Amino acid sequence: MTIRKLARSSAVAATALLAGAAGLTGCDQLDVFGWFDDDSGGGALFIPFGTSVSAAFGTPIVTRGNLGMYLASEATTGAAGRDLNGDGDTADQVAVLVSGSAQSTIPVATESFQLTRFAAYLVVDEDKDGRDWNFDGQTDDLVLLVSAGGAASFVSVLDVATASQSFATEDRFYFKNVPVGGLMPGETDLLYTTAFTPGFPQRLLSADATNTLEPTVFASDEGLAFLAQDEGTEGRDLNGDGDLNDGVVVALLEERDPTAMVVNTGLAVSNTGTPVRAMSRGAGDWLVGLLVSEARQGGTNFNTPGAIDLGAGWQPSQCSGLGDGDTGDDVLHFLEYAAFVADPVTNPPRNTGLVGVNRIFAVPGAAGSPGYVGTLSDEQDEGNCSLNRDPGNGNDTDQVDQVLRWTEAVAPVVPFGDVDELVALAAVNGGTFGATEFDGRFVAVVDEAADSRNHDAVPAVNNLLLAWLDPRDGAAAAWTYSHSVPGAGFVGTDYMTASRSGDRLLATIDENVTGFSLNAGDPDIADVVPAFARFDPFQPSGDLDFPGPAVAAVTGDALLRMVNRSAVYQVNENEDRKDWNEDGDRNDVVLVRTSVDVPSSTVFVITVISTDASNTNTFTVVPRIEFTDSGVLLLTNEGPFGEDINFDGDLSDFVMQFVSL
Repeated sequence: MTIRKLARSSAVAATALLAGAAGLTGCDQLDVFGWFDDDSGGGALFIPFGTSVSAAFGTPIVTRGNLGMYLASEATTGAAGRDLNGDGDTADQVAVLVSGSAQSTIPVATESFQLTRFAAYLVVDEDKDGRDWNFDGQTDDLVLLVSAGGAASFVSVLDVATASQSFATEDRFYFKNVPVGGLMPGETDLLYTTAFTPGFPQRLLSADATNTLEPTVFASDEGLAFLAQDEGTEGRDLNGDGDLNDGVVVALLEERDPTAMVVNTGLAVSNTGTPVRAMSRGAGDWLVGLLVSEARQGGTNFNTPGAIDLGAGWQPSQCSGLGDGDTGDDVLHFLEYAAFVADPVTNPPRNTGLVGVNRIFAVPGAAGSPGYVGTLSDEQDEGNCSLNRDPGNGNDTDQVDQVLRWTEAVAPVVPFGDVDELVALAAVNGGTFGATEFDGRFVAVVDEAADSRNHDAVPAVNNLLLAWLDPRDGAAAAWTYSHSVPGAGFVGTDYMTASRSGDRLLATIDENVTGFSLNAGDPDIADVVPAFARFDPFQPSGDLDFPGPAVAAVTGDALLRMVNRSAVYQVNENEDRKDWNEDGDRNDVVLVRTSVDVPSSTVFVITVISTDASNTNTFTVVPRIEFTDSGVLLLTNEGPFGEDINFDGDLSDFVMQFVSL
């Protein structure tokens, strides 16, 4: 493999970069090396900054906001290892914090770590670290430390049995700790700390003032935390189904109100991996969605005509008489948080009757509407009904499809059920499972073959089509398949995700659907190109535009992300028919960036991901790629890279590199 070598930045420049890095003072700064060239013709090549330490084998990589963190290995740093935490051995793994365009070690032997937007929280075994962090005269404790822009400091002793139940959200870090005298009625064993009060954890209280509580935070969305309550641990029935067998009865907690209490919803979900959703509707209020387990919730059949909260016309006409008779489904429920907390009797959670998997959606409603909730429904969970069977032509009688379903968050519940609204989805790469929320609408990847319907202008061709629908259109809501792109206007895709900022839909465009080549210099129509879609602000009726560069992204997994105002994605040189890194061949996969605002003229190479210089062996240069809000972390393999990145005299290490965008 050949990677074009570039001139290194001076040590002075690297030192100045670190010295100016905000929020890292007080940590041990590392030697940082980076280099840059802007004469590559097709775009600038950025070899990201790297460090003088080796990444630990299999290190977790965590990102949140502008921060990233991973573990460095003492044993493989330097020719004979390097004692990074000063305990006299080279057997530890030490946390490394990435912020902006600098990395710094937190010189502590670290068992595990988590990040909020402003701080790193470390779980440390005192014996391995060789320090008495809580000053009890011994080094036999498991402790929680925090680094909020400086050296690590002590927060609390942890119980080995519950240390893994800690959880970081955007602003808070939750962990378990029982006071010496035990819990008082109304108290929980859960505390939280923030970057602004790291040494003063606050104990959470329960809205149930007569009992103690031992909940565990398992998710957070838009400032609302979701907690699991275990009836076996609590010794009481928390969801009113008459048993003590439910392990995840959901409670809610408003994170940005220091006086907020843990509030029980009385609803059980299957496990802590079950998706949840909380759409903020202003200070102190959310539209909340939960996939409630029929089996856990007293063996109740929630998705059959006549079930609680379901109105007349709840069942789609194509499913009339084909009810569901089991109690093994997860069914979407919703609640309006502020109203529920104020009076849970008159404002209880509501059953939608919609079976769900993988995702819950929530979008705002029109004036006076509380909004819309939705989920992905597996037909196999819907009794004997094929949700997308068109009675007009009798097609698609199978029950193997996944369909987006939604309803307005009002009671009685009557979901949207017209057969033209219920279409089979394709779970393309990007993490959306084939559907997402974007700018108040639903966007989906419709699988024509699975749907047994032709939605574009190409007869007898089964494509994966990008379509959108606005639920605020009510009974007139319909999927829009034709968009403002050249040709027929239909867009096929094999990758879709939403940007972190929420103002762009990131998707690929399939040349086979448009019918002509979209990437310059390549005459075939076998490629996909990246696009940064948006609804045209000058077209109030809705016009989905697809600006993007004329470059072929990697088919099947473009790894398309947005960082600041740059889109980052993978390019296959062979598919694009261009030697992007100028190494004399077109066999590489490279990571590139493009300005979202000026996509036609700003395509720059970041680094090589993999290469096949001999056309027989593919070498993976970057096996892990993670993104922060301001940059990209690249776990690089020195051997295929062909350079001793951390200057320890060998090419056998994995080294974290990063580029700030």
